[in-house]
Amino acid sequence: MDTSARQVGPCRACLIFWVWCIVFALSTGTSVAQSAKSAKSSTRPDRVRIQRVAADEEEVVDGPFVKGPTTVYPEPRQIETEPVESTAGPPVDSGVRWNWAPHPRASLPPNYWVVSFRKCPQNGSPCTADKCTEYHYFGPSGERGQRSADEFYSTLRPDVPVCMMVHGSLVRWEQMMDEGHRTYEWLKRAAPDTEFRMVFITWPSERLILPVPPVDFSMLGRQSSYNGLYLARVLSKIPSHISVSMIGHSHGARLVASALNLVGGGEAEGYRMSPRQTPWPRLRGVFAAAAMDHHWLDPGERYAYALENTESLLNFRNRDDFALRLYPVRLEIGRESLGRVGFSWTDQRLLGPNYTKVRDVEVTSVLGLKHIWPWFYNQPQIGELLTPYLFFQQDVAQQVTLKPETWWPFGPEPRTVANRRSATTRTDPGRAQLVRGNKSPAHAPAKSQETLIEVEPGRASVVPSSGKVISRPAQRVPR
Repeated sequence: MDTSARQVGPCRACLIFWVWCIVFALSTGTSVAQSAKSAKSSTRPDRVRIQRVAADEEEVVDGPFVKGPTTVYPEPRQIETEPVESTAGPPVDSGVRWNWAPHPRASLPPNYWVVSFRKCPQNGSPCTADKCTEYHYFGPSGERGQRSADEFYSTLRPDVPVCMMVHGSLVRWEQMMDEGHRTYEWLKRAAPDTEFRMVFITWPSERLILPVPPVDFSMLGRQSSYNGLYLARVLSKIPSHISVSMIGHSHGARLVASALNLVGGGEAEGYRMSPRQTPWPRLRGVFAAAAMDHHWLDPGERYAYALENTESLLNFRNRDDFALRLYPVRLEIGRESLGRVGFSWTDQRLLGPNYTKVRDVEVTSVLGLKHIWPWFYNQPQIGELLTPYLFFQQDVAQQVTLKPETWWPFGPEPRTVANRRSATTRTDPGRAQLVRGNKSPAHAPAKSQETLIEVEPGRASVVPSSGKVISRPAQRVPR
């Protein structure tokens, strides 16, 4: 009986392993077949001139797609944008919300843009970016609808910085709009006197391809890297005198890294951009819980050119991030994530002069095990540190460590030794309720003055300050 019980475990493990291998082989074959099908079906003529750069020669052809690992993006001026009729905006998607963090109450009116890549192809040639990218505007007067690309770029001004936010995986449209509006409020409250243009970048990240988490998250990581091509295309059409900062969370940080790598002259998923005739805009990046290998920005690695045209890069490091602890246990078993360990000593040495552009911010003691984006925008001190950097008002030191300032759930007063002591003493009634319940001292109940008197043997009465006598049984009457 015991022998058969011991044999069940290894057999079951072997069965799970082989099923996993078969599922991965089928998924890989399906993705390759879809890529080949999309490449064969793209035979329509187009007005876009695309360059194909081979190993030793350069060939210029006319057509929508060129099969090859290093197809170059078209020049911005070679594409004629088509007007898009205004609509009521994208449909609100209903589904499961992957968000368990507390949300502050929304009060500020919206005033931001949403650039959507959700209807863009996720494989093949990215040269249809201008046709599939959607621009939605949400105004303070209640206006909401789809706009053309020209309307979006016409709102950019040299004296107003642009802040872009890219979400991570498993985020639906409805959740993106909810968290996006709260992110806008978070930044607006941290810098109430600063005018900025908020832009949210959304990509199809909510789909789970297979019910195997290592395979799913590996494929979502590749998908985020591919959508960096579309973000780079948006950046290529922004004038040089505009300042742009980009925040990427989780796999969104990998999307931002992919776009910055293309801007710097590198490749992403086998494609690169043609040289720009005018200088690139002023660019700054922010990585929050970055789900990418910590060495991918080193020379010769996947995003080796990400820091070439970037002014600076701020990386939030959380060594206790629970989700990033599982990052190495994925399909492509690799190293630790950048969001958990930051830039190692070897990375700093290999980056050389480019490491002076990096700012490492330690947030382990502030966030702990938390990974999702709402835990970031629920921290006022992160917003106070981030807004001057995002809006190009001042820089951040190269090494910064944030420490918790408030009790849970982010009360109004700092957490100090004096507060902890007063919360436990009886001489300050209501103080414990102030610290733990997040209430002001005005709401703290006053301690009533009561007098205990004996009215008869075995019974006692409490005489409060109001003067009303309340009779109740007493366990013991002091004398």
